[in-house]
Amino acid sequence: MLSQGGKKLAVALAHVGVRAKRHWVNRDLTVGQSFNNRPEEAMDFFTTLDIELDSFIVNEIRAEFSIDRFLTEEGATLAERNAVGGKRAVIDSLDGSSNFATYRPDFGISIAIENNGSPILAGVITPARGELLLAEKDRGTHLISWYEKGMGEVLDMIEQETSVKKVSFQSFALKNKKRLASPLQTSRVYVHTGKRRNFELSPDDKWNTIYSKLANPACSFCCSVALVEVALGKLDGAAIAYQNHWDYAAGRLLVEEAGGCFEAWDRSWNKQLTDKDLAEAHATKDENKNEWLCHILAAGTPELLAALRSHFVS
Repeated sequence: MLSQGGKKLAVALAHVGVRAKRHWVNRDLTVGQSFNNRPEEAMDFFTTLDIELDSFIVNEIRAEFSIDRFLTEEGATLAERNAVGGKRAVIDSLDGSSNFATYRPDFGISIAIENNGSPILAGVITPARGELLLAEKDRGTHLISWYEKGMGEVLDMIEQETSVKKVSFQSFALKNKKRLASPLQTSRVYVHTGKRRNFELSPDDKWNTIYSKLANPACSFCCSVALVEVALGKLDGAAIAYQNHWDYAAGRLLVEEAGGCFEAWDRSWNKQLTDKDLAEAHATKDENKNEWLCHILAAGTPELLAALRSHFVS
């Protein structure tokens, strides 16, 4: 079911996932916080493990896939990890850092290999949840459940493909029998305002007027975990604002190969971003000191995606 490339990516994710979980269980993290006068960077938590895992993943991908071009969160300070266009690996070494730092279970590590903005191989591991998802273009999305498994067991599972299951957005879906007018009223949609807190937006902002919305004063969310849940059918959809490319590059392919739908939009909801646009996503700030950020929509069905789009784009 998995190609050799898929197995290599799964092994790399397993190594960093087990390492991250060990620190999370032992509670031996060193936590820092970035402060900036821009609201979208306020309360940006990080740990010393972020850079360590980033370096490990870069070296593994370079060795196993002969890829020398990377886009990672660390690319804001390391120019060699801020490649745009062409074939590159897009890495988020620790998504949901505030959860990780405060010992909440919703954090993930994601890797996507893309060609000109289109992901062709991707994976996300959620260390505390024990889920490892792999997706390959036109080969589907697969789940490896490694909860309470040691590294040796995980590596055997990957090599022998035991407990590797092809999944879809209906795998863990719960049918909702209510008959209401809008798909937004009958669906479990995860909504988050990303780096902007919902209280920083006006009460009538579209992020504050959708049926299901999540306040985020503690910044306790994880984009990659939300997309994993959409791919598995645990959530019907997700709408997440102000995301960097590494936050969703892998999750996008998980959702699409599970039979779901995905869209990225610019900050003003004026343009749906194409693969060509996404290929130019970068880690540095523009002349106005703004990051490259966009809004993302994901859904298990075209009808729900259309309803989400209709809510925000008008």
